[in-house]
Amino acid sequence: MAWYIEGFSNWDKRYSVRCNLVPSSYWLKGEDLGKGVRVDGYAGQVLKATQVSNHKVLPDFFRVGTMPVCSDAFRVIVEKLEPNIHQFFPIEFDGGERGINDPKYFVFNVLSALDAILVERSAVFQREWEALSGTGKMTRYSRVEISSPAGLVVKKEEIKEHHMWRTANVLPRLLFFSDELMTQVAAAKLKKLTAFPAAEEYFAH
Repeated sequence: MAWYIEGFSNWDKRYSVRCNLVPSSYWLKGEDLGKGVRVDGYAGQVLKATQVSNHKVLPDFFRVGTMPVCSDAFRVIVEKLEPNIHQFFPIEFDGGERGINDPKYFVFNVLSALDAILVERSAVFQREWEALSGTGKMTRYSRVEISSPAGLVVKKEEIKEHHMWRTANVLPRLLFFSDELMTQVAAAKLKKLTAFPAAEEYFAH
């Protein structure tokens, strides 16, 4: 079984951290961490953020802006299962009197992009809408969206031995964990993910 990660700490205020990036440290600006593409040339640089929310202890998963952030404990688990596959960029938090300053957090970039969603078997639908394009013309758009997070089916032959991956087909940017990765996250009592099971099936070509 695979697990679709629907969100990081989004639905519980206890884990919903609010931070502001320090602009001078934001070397990731313009880089897209949602496509499974390696970001190079920034070795040794550290992102910095100021904590706004009143958290004395940061959770293991949250976002700073749109960037996914994880604790060192999660990074260690991933590196054990998939050594040197994904990227982890250090980020430091300065919370002043209200928070903590702990450099052992990382913005992470998932580099395995798989054509893994079995659309015909998944709970998805085609959404269509009209909006103004960049040229000011009314344009019709469409895309596949999820109708039920617990209704996704993935291709077993595509996943193989992967433990953390993004989709690369009709539902881009979705993040998935393997059953083994989720088991180790739970065993380490890392908090907090919103996750749904995704069935694995062989795709008959």
